[in-house]
Amino acid sequence: MREFREVGRSQISVCHLTPDDWRTLRELRLQALADSPESFFGDISAERNYSEKQWRQELDLSVWLMATFDARQVGLVKLNCNARSHDDLHLEALWVAADMRRRGVGETLVWAVENTAATKGAQELRLWVFTENHSARDFYLRLGYTGPLDTQEIKSNGRRRHEQEFLKHIKVVGSPANSE
Repeated sequence: MREFREVGRSQISVCHLTPDDWRTLRELRLQALADSPESFFGDISAERNYSEKQWRQELDLSVWLMATFDARQVGLVKLNCNARSHDDLHLEALWVAADMRRRGVGETLVWAVENTAATKGAQELRLWVFTENHSARDFYLRLGYTGPLDTQEIKSNGRRRHEQEFLKHIKVVGSPANSE
């Protein structure tokens, strides 16, 4: 999968990571957890110790998309496919490098995940956001997600937190509008 979006004179490119890209996933995922640990359910100390087999398995079970900008790896997102049906797919683990936020990378990654889910037969896409992550909640609402639909308490990184569920009805569409 290769998707392009113009941003100024440069392009945001999105590609689907395969099991052979496990080192890239490891590097970006650990960078995301180090950069924004409060935004993710994952635990950097645990994931730092994952084996090659575990990273490859993650890439076999879910769809991971990576964004590049001027050939630099700047974003990552996961489509959780460990669902019972194609209507239970979840957008997870969206991360954009701090210096690339608010430049269309996150929007492009979400668009790519939505299209990937739609090509798998999904008519809706769900996601969960920690209640205190107001910027993420506002971002998803701006992109057409509705919610919160449900709230649940979970234990994340050693503490109890609440997260809220959001939903968007999806279909395969063309390139996202240029927000620049």
